[in-house]
Amino acid sequence: MSDMEAGHFAILTLSQDLVQMTGDAPSEITSATFDETEDRLTALESQGETPSLTLAEAVHLAVAWEEIELPRVLALLPALPPEARRRMLSGLLAETDLHYDCLTALAGLAGVASIDSRLQTLRQTALEAC
Repeated sequence: MSDMEAGHFAILTLSQDLVQMTGDAPSEITSATFDETEDRLTALESQGETPSLTLAEAVHLAVAWEEIELPRVLALLPALPPEARRRMLSGLLAETDLHYDCLTALAGLAGVASIDSRLQTLRQTALEAC
């Protein structure tokens, strides 16, 4: 899962940079929204660095991260050139089930059943976008 996330981060960063450089961003994507998202992710990272962080808390942070990232990915897609959009969609489709299966398994190990519906919503949103 860590390898998948590193790949997602790289693709998302490149996509975001491409959209900012071309100026073809959808109206809901602005420098302010990029900054706001970065602030939200930085806050999650800070919470994740807490020495007393439990596995259950880490799972909640991971799901909160997904809830921020997936809408950003989906908002960027229309602004990407066709080939980049195709690659992003194929990566999203190819990894969606595995990705959310890993998160579900992690939640199970942590004894966090309360996020099942949130994970299912994320999975469904990703699959519908593909």
